[in-house]
Amino acid sequence: MRQLVILSSFDRDWKRLSTNVQEKVRPHLFALQKIPFPFRGLDIAKLSGTKPALFRLRVGDYRVIFSFSVTTVTLFAIGHRKDIYRGF
Repeated sequence: MRQLVILSSFDRDWKRLSTNVQEKVRPHLFALQKIPFPFRGLDIAKLSGTKPALFRLRVGDYRVIFSFSVTTVTLFAIGHRKDIYRGF
């Protein structure tokens, strides 16, 4: 099982989300820890033009931006799909 590394930017975004959205996204974050790559069953895509490689997890209208290695999943940001890609 991978360790979740939560950056301050993700934590700030998380606190701004409604409780309903948090409850909807939370199981998907735990699945990132448990499911081996290539994360079958989750809607994940690589973001083009990012170094190091970043990925997005789609949960309804919300996106989680993250990277991963063998031992960790680093969460960078979470937000609505219309705003999340600015700055990446």
